[in-house]
Amino acid sequence: MSSDKDLPQSLLLTCLLRGLGYFVEVKVPLFVPSYEKEYRRVPASDIDVLGIRFDPTFARHIAVGECKSGEHEALSEILKLEGIRSFLGAEKAYFVKERIHANAREVGRRLGIACFETGLLAEFAARLGLDVGEEVAREGYYLEARRAIEAKLGNHNSALSYAETEFWSREYWENIHNLIFLARGALAAGEAPLPKELQFLALRVSALLSVAVLTMCGAIMVSGIGDLGRAVELFLFGGPRERRQRERLLDELRKAAPRTRALPRDVNPPFTSDLTELVGYLLLSPREASTTPTVFGSLLRAAALDDFGAMRLAGYDEVALKLAKDVCHFVVASAGLAKPSAYLPDIFAL
Repeated sequence: MSSDKDLPQSLLLTCLLRGLGYFVEVKVPLFVPSYEKEYRRVPASDIDVLGIRFDPTFARHIAVGECKSGEHEALSEILKLEGIRSFLGAEKAYFVKERIHANAREVGRRLGIACFETGLLAEFAARLGLDVGEEVAREGYYLEARRAIEAKLGNHNSALSYAETEFWSREYWENIHNLIFLARGALAAGEAPLPKELQFLALRVSALLSVAVLTMCGAIMVSGIGDLGRAVELFLFGGPRERRQRERLLDELRKAAPRTRALPRDVNPPFTSDLTELVGYLLLSPREASTTPTVFGSLLRAAALDDFGAMRLAGYDEVALKLAKDVCHFVVASAGLAKPSAYLPDIFAL
């Protein structure tokens, strides 16, 4: 992963992608499963900048960026970026470096990778109307504040660790189940209002959950299934085939232990009904719903920098902001907390 000397380039690309409507994460490690002796997740690679956005059909578009401060090894770094783009199914790839030799730039062009020297990228961002100096500085302040908040999480590291190392390498339906489970463990014992670090964690989980649920909305839209409740039940496990596999496993467990009371009546998790309601809201307002992760990007920065005044002035569509609140409500309620607005007062006051 890039060292801090590469951070200015990463922050610059982050600002550009956010200006283009992406939800952006910086310094993302990528893990893959390993079955040697025992199951575990092992590091495969990393990416300096990862962005995702949705269009109103709920199709997702991923952009990745590799950002370096030096002047050497550009060709090998571009080839690594191409491998990561393929691994993540990204449509766009950006390579940013202080100096890029002509031969490396040509390889990038043929691969469809946009190669920018740092100064040229800053000029391009300025042409898009971004105040580059101010935006990069604010992004740096946010990253420092986020690290300080996350350092206070202590016993809630499992939820943070998942967000940092697991989310981008897993299927959307796995992420829905896992994020709700981890949110329950992190937030269930909290008192209203939650301390700042837990409010931030709830927002982080909500932001990632919005990405996973919007991906599920895309699968539901093209499925042709008219019954929304049934569609959610199917795609909450990845699709009809995957759900049937779960049902068969439950059937076999009932046969093996017919008298046990610990087995659930069906495979649906307790939050299925509330998730169906949330998906319904998102599908009713596809244009606004597609911007929900971007709204969460601003909410996370407002929470970390304690600057919700700036959030109020950001001019977000009221429907998009309400849908983001709906996601937060779902996460906090699924953790077993009544009256979610009392636990995240700054968010629900917007």
